[in-house]
Amino acid sequence: EELGRDHAEVVRLTGIYHNLIRTWAET
Repeated sequence: EELGRDHAEVVRLTGIYHNLIRTWAET
């Protein structure tokens, strides 16, 4: 259960990270 929660957190942070990179690249 803890591993699943950690994985979900990593996926969420990764999505935010990619969104920031994409926004920065378009600037």
